[in-house]
Amino acid sequence: MFRHVADDSQFFHACANPHDPVYSGRACKTRIHDRRLDVRSRRLTDILDGALARRFGGLSTIGQYFDPIADKVLLTCIYVGLALGNAVPLWIVLLIFARDLWILLLSAFALRFTQFRNLRPSLWGKACTFFQIMAAVSLMAARAYGNEFFLECYRVLIGGVVILAIISGADYGLRGVLYLRAKQTAHHSPR
Repeated sequence: MFRHVADDSQFFHACANPHDPVYSGRACKTRIHDRRLDVRSRRLTDILDGALARRFGGLSTIGQYFDPIADKVLLTCIYVGLALGNAVPLWIVLLIFARDLWILLLSAFALRFTQFRNLRPSLWGKACTFFQIMAAVSLMAARAYGNEFFLECYRVLIGGVVILAIISGADYGLRGVLYLRAKQTAHHSPR
């Protein structure tokens, strides 16, 4: 999974700049096409893996932890590549990265210092991830096809990404504080 990070960011940089002379040669176009197939196949196998696991009751604890991390690595590569192509402002990429790092730190804290193991994404978190995916797709379509409609969709969606990143990051923090307070109250209450 991690060996593809550099290749993925170069791929998404190329998608953000489809008319860049660096990416216009036949060999480069072939690499970009191969990379698209590689990213699509990884995403498809991820979707199929999840569907089969749910269908046949094969959910594993380790899969519940690593699947969201793999998704975040893929989205991070997308946004790093788009930032390298000057398609997305760097501060948005840093906001997305900071939110994901915040969630990972909260999860690590919960796993290390508490008995809490129900580390499920919130509705806000799922909405943020959805908006990130749709914003990236809209932007790449707008840049690849010169389509103003997709660019407008991107502008609306990236605004949603910013708002939802802040809300979901705060929500995860608040959920952690409420859990710790409930545990502290239960621990100090007379029995």
